[in-house]
Amino acid sequence: MIKRFILIIICLSFLFIIGPNRPLKADNSDFALVWSADTYTPQSYSGKPLPTTNSQITAAVISKKNSNFKNYYYSWYLDNNLDEKASGLGKDEFSFIALKPANNTYTISTKIENKNGLFVDNLQTIIKVDRPQVIIYQSSDKSINILSKEITANSNSQINIFALPYFFNILNLNDLDFKWRLQNQPEAKKTSEQNPNFLFLKTGINAKQSLSRLYLEVNNKKISNQKAENHINILFIP
Repeated sequence: MIKRFILIIICLSFLFIIGPNRPLKADNSDFALVWSADTYTPQSYSGKPLPTTNSQITAAVISKKNSNFKNYYYSWYLDNNLDEKASGLGKDEFSFIALKPANNTYTISTKIENKNGLFVDNLQTIIKVDRPQVIIYQSSDKSINILSKEITANSNSQINIFALPYFFNILNLNDLDFKWRLQNQPEAKKTSEQNPNFLFLKTGINAKQSLSRLYLEVNNKKISNQKAENHINILFIP
């Protein structure tokens, strides 16, 4: 009787540890959840494209075990809301359009089960919505450098400047409108229709030392509220 009582206590303790709703793992999983965004980056950029408003984000399950992903059932959640259409057997990818403004986040999670309904893994990632950016560069015969906040310009010289956009929802640079403007001056004329991101700034005779600011505004022609801004100061030296 005492042995039977001890056995019942052990069984109840085991059930308490597992819990009535705690999922059982089928095996040791090494699944991971990765994501990508379809925003534009220059060819020289080696980092990860960041998502911005109106871009498409795609999450995917990967594994070092080279598992057959089509043999698993995936339940996809966006901000803790189940997406039934995106969930199902073999659906190891999940895509959506980011509609939140910059500095907001999305939480993507997926529960993975095998064909027998046994729990395999539960994965989650948090993705921040970023802003488009534009970086101003100076080119010369010898090098290309990211411009600091101030550069110098001598009399009767030419400064070759160009800008590279990051994380816009575009296919190529022709989808963007580059507006260069020197302080207290009208908008500069485009140097080239083929290279709208270039500006060749020619200086005349600088009678005295002066400081002026060069502004750049880049707008997406297809998405009116998507833009990026930057500026540099130019010190004109006689």
